[in-house]
Amino acid sequence: MNEEIKLNICGKGYIEPEIQEEDYVLGDGMLAGEVLQLDGQWDAYLPDPEQQQRRGVETSNCTGFNSLEPVEILLKRKYGGTHNYSERALGIMNGTYPPGSDPHRVGETIRKQGLMPESELPFTENILTVDEYYNPKPLPESLLQRGKEWLFWYDFKHEYVWN
Repeated sequence: MNEEIKLNICGKGYIEPEIQEEDYVLGDGMLAGEVLQLDGQWDAYLPDPEQQQRRGVETSNCTGFNSLEPVEILLKRKYGGTHNYSERALGIMNGTYPPGSDPHRVGETIRKQGLMPESELPFTENILTVDEYYNPKPLPESLLQRGKEWLFWYDFKHEYVWN
């Protein structure tokens, strides 16, 4: 089973991406999909809030946080259950570091490397610096394998959405 997941990823304070001709844009017909929530009310599927900043540590990982929340929402809506993926692991795989990252680059990291559960690499209270947050770098092979397992089940795609 390889289910396609699509979403728009953007966030406050992100690094502006350079859109390439081959990138998907909403309305270009490149990604087709079903409408999952006709009434547009997603409240029943929202995950528990997570903080990008703790104990004075600003991760600059807003693109990671703002990318995973919609993935978790879509999976809950489509399959039920709770899905919680590691923003920290995504940031490390992506090479995120202050001042942040490009949301297209984050989307491509998810598409090519997958995701792993938050429990595998959480943002714990004992992390006191940005360098501690973005370690271990690189991720151990055992964690990278978890991302590959996710890709077995899901085909992640993303597209730009303009207001």
